[in-house]
Amino acid sequence: MASHKATIRIILCSLLSIDVGRYRDSINTLAASVSTVTFGMYGPMLGILGDRNYMPESLRNRSGT
Repeated sequence: MASHKATIRIILCSLLSIDVGRYRDSINTLAASVSTVTFGMYGPMLGILGDRNYMPESLRNRSGT
């Protein structure tokens, strides 16, 4: 799924039982990054947050805010 940063952070907060109203304070991720959540026996688990290793190094090191 591709989306805006705010939407991804809100979804992650909701899945991880973090107060959604504090998504800006609780989860920080870069633009154009990859995050993953796996769903197991005990519920959702954040696997990767804000990975940009798929990008060329010249782009990966930009601030991405």
